Amino acid sequence: MQRVCVIGLGPIGNRHAGIYRDHPLAELVGVCDILPDRAEAAAARARAEKAVELEPEAWDSREALGVALALAGTLPEAEAALREAIELGGADPSMSAQAALAYTLCLQGSLDDARQVLAGIDSGLPGAVPDMPELYFAGQAHARLGNAARARGLFAEATRRWPKHPWSTEMRAWLATDP
Repeated sequence: MQRVCVIGLGPIGNRHAGIYRDHPLAELVGVCDILPDRAEAAAARARAEKAVELEPEAWDSREALGVALALAGTLPEAEAALREAIELGGADPSMSAQAALAYTLCLQGSLDDARQVLAGIDSGLPGAVPDMPELYFAGQAHARLGNAARARGLFAEATRRWPKHPWSTEMRAWLATDP
């Protein structure tokens, strides 16, 4: 069973929430929106466990938006949201947001900028316990920059720690085909 949270509850988000609610292999565990009333109403309609109010100024809200935009291929908007998330994080910016930014920069062809962001992430990883988005996005960025050994290490750690995560399937496929 795939656990799902829908972020953004406009017409399309509400439609997705209903589809996930009714899908036999999905469990809709949450819905969130910057408008609390909209989040609560959608949670009631979708029978989700909880509704989360996203705060437009919070770094984690901007990070979630940036990651969603990056995965959707809306790259300039993803870059703007991720840079804002990193800025809002102050002295301790999210490594997930930084990794997603590096990936987004690679996809846009800004390879030197991506290398610079990855250098900051890699210096912060020793001793840290990275989460799935950090490992996935940093690995994707390293792979696109030709750093196959580094990507392999990040993907191997992610698939070992989260073997059933949907991104693990993609990473295992890359590990199996990478020379």
